[in-house]
Order: sequence, then structure tokens, then C-alpha cells
Amino acid sequence: MKQIESTKLTVQLSQPGTEKLLKQNFANAVADPDDASVIQLGQIIAGLAPEENDLDSVLETAVYSHNINE
Repeated sequence: MKQIESTKLTVQLSQPGTEKLLKQNFANAVADPDDASVIQLGQIIAGLAPEENDLDSVLETAVYSHNINE
């Protein structure tokens, strides 16, 4: 049986003059968040960052376990 263990969201912000992205992680996010909420989180974090940084993307990482005894 497949069961979700954890979900992490990573907001990535672009920086002018460099290809390196600023990253802010949020562990223990709700499982399977809706797209609008994920984008809204990214926009909120971008609004708190220095003005020259822009929202690049938000990564969602889900970890699942596959139990063989169920």
C-alpha cells in the first residue's frame, strides 16, 4: 500500500546578475496542496524578499512509503 510520508515546498527566487536561485524550504506541508495555494505561497515569499528578486518557481517534493505487509 502506498502512503504519503511528507510533503515539502521549496520557493525559488531569481537574483539579478546570477543564475543561482535563492531557495526557501517549507517542510511538513499538507499532502497534495492545490496549485493556487502553492503559487500564492511563492508570491507571498517573493513579496518579502528584496525588490530585485523575482519568483522563479515553487517545487513540491512528496515522499511516499510502499508497505508490503498491507
